[in-house]
Amino acid sequence: DLKINDSLTISGPGTIVATNTPANRIYSDNGSHLTHAAGHTIRGSMQLGANLMSITNNGLIEGVGSQGLIIDTDGNGFDNNNLVRATSSASVTISDTAFDNSGATIQAQDNSNVSISGSTILSGTLTSEGTGFMSFTGSELNSVTNNASLRLPNNNSDVLRNTFINNATLSMNSI
Repeated sequence: DLKINDSLTISGPGTIVATNTPANRIYSDNGSHLTHAAGHTIRGSMQLGANLMSITNNGLIEGVGSQGLIIDTDGNGFDNNNLVRATSSASVTISDTAFDNSGATIQAQDNSNVSISGSTILSGTLTSEGTGFMSFTGSELNSVTNNASLRLPNNNSDVLRNTFINNATLSMNSI
């Protein structure tokens, strides 16, 4: 575990790398705020936030490994100003998070996926490459541009609000 106390900025050209287990966590126990600066990378499989802190991302947050990366912030949410992506057959799960993606991108690269669950995505762009895809369950997309293969699984109710610019495919998979 990497525990954040008070408000913290992580900067520099380095990388925080987590092994392939969801037991890795970056979190706080006192409602702190993490600012992830431009030029820095957080990469691997982990729980980011653990429903205990808010995050501002100005760098690269990258899910790598079969166990995936879970973003689950406290009630103050996640401000993405750069890139959150799943790569190398990995997944990124955005869970129960108010996710401000204004001017930024959430990406599923080839053979990877991003799952948006119980969250609101405000603005920005969703993208996927090759066989990469995104799914959303119990979530809201508000003023989003979709350049991704976006899937709505069976037995789910999701919301599109304000504008939805669909440049790719949204698949509704009810049975």
